[in-house]
Amino acid sequence: MVPQERYDPAAVIAAIEACKGMISAAAKMLGCDRGTITDMSKRRPEVQAAIEQANDMALDLSELALFKGIQMGEPQLIKFHLKCKGRARGYIEKSDVVLSGGVTLEDIITRSLGMPDGRPAEAAPLKGHA
Repeated sequence: MVPQERYDPAAVIAAIEACKGMISAAAKMLGCDRGTITDMSKRRPEVQAAIEQANDMALDLSELALFKGIQMGEPQLIKFHLKCKGRARGYIEKSDVVLSGGVTLEDIITRSLGMPDGRPAEAAPLKGHA
């Protein structure tokens, strides 16, 4: 049996929905601590479901705004979308390094810089300086 709650779960859910899933804002609206809502969401599946649903709705609204910007030709938004969703098609700024055969990145760097013992080679003295 679930113990009596200090805050009515229906009021908590309404605050979560009004604050678009932002728990701190919902807590402020109710006059409680953020942890109160977090703890309640662990005890009450309907409160957790309301948080997840509000977060999904906020994400959907953000994606709609992103696509409106893309349709308007906003270069930053187009670039952002390609970097996030276009990786499989090659839209990346950096390549991921995949090593096989037990070779570490440190081994590659050490070999390429001519450091057989892992330490930089002694630099030759500059002309005119002993």
